[in-house]
Amino acid sequence: WKWILAGLASFAVLVLPWYYIQKETYLNFIKHHFFTIGTRGNSASSYLQLEYELPLFYLHMGVRKWYKLWILAGGTLLISLKFLKPKIFIVLVWNAIILYPFLTTDETHIWHLIPVYIPLALITSYGIWSFGEMGMSIIKKVKLPFQSFIKKLLNERVIQTFYLIGIVIIASMQVKIFYHEVIPQSKYTPDDVDISMRVSKYDKTIFLDDDYLPLAVYYSNREIKQMAYEPEERKTLINLFSSNEQDFVAITRSWAVGNLDAEGLEYQILEQNESFSIVSRP
Repeated sequence: WKWILAGLASFAVLVLPWYYIQKETYLNFIKHHFFTIGTRGNSASSYLQLEYELPLFYLHMGVRKWYKLWILAGGTLLISLKFLKPKIFIVLVWNAIILYPFLTTDETHIWHLIPVYIPLALITSYGIWSFGEMGMSIIKKVKLPFQSFIKKLLNERVIQTFYLIGIVIIASMQVKIFYHEVIPQSKYTPDDVDISMRVSKYDKTIFLDDDYLPLAVYYSNREIKQMAYEPEERKTLINLFSSNEQDFVAITRSWAVGNLDAEGLEYQILEQNESFSIVSRP
């Protein structure tokens, strides 16, 4: 109980102030994130509809070489009945509780799955060790040539050494895969970063018709209003251009500009890249 109370107190001190500031700054912040996105518009049945292909693809991209080992490890813990051990059971439930909600929506992004990595790592490391133990028990029971020599060779210290060498090899492969993503060989500016830097020169109210507000604020160093948090008359690009709002610019997906054409609304494109446009009234 002391740990639970300490955790709740830490959450209250570290996290709740941030949510309070967001709620006071952005009118529809709570509704947008907790109800529209978090609870799929209050539809409880959506949690029973699996949309697992994209989330599992993102999980695979996030952990790469460990993904199949995680599946093998989890299967080993189930087949060997080691999941009946209280500590193992808790970690498996931990993994399931965090992962399951992401498997019921195609709105999951790769960074949403970061909390899954901790139980995944614990399951993978212990499960692979358990898989090795199962293999060793089978080898010791089956009669093979040089059986006594094999038993002496495969002592616990040797097995631990091979296990650690295998982990180091896989980790090294992982580092090699991620190296060029973390440290690119040539400078590349993503489209959302590029358009956010460009919008900083406009001394007008800036609206964002997308969901990367922290990034946009950081790279523009400007106050930006995300349309999803705005009242209904400014919640979409069409509503914004149909409203009485004056002296503004809006960042939107380039394809979304076509919606303004379809509604016969006048606009001008101030800046544009491969993905995004900055638009305003003429």
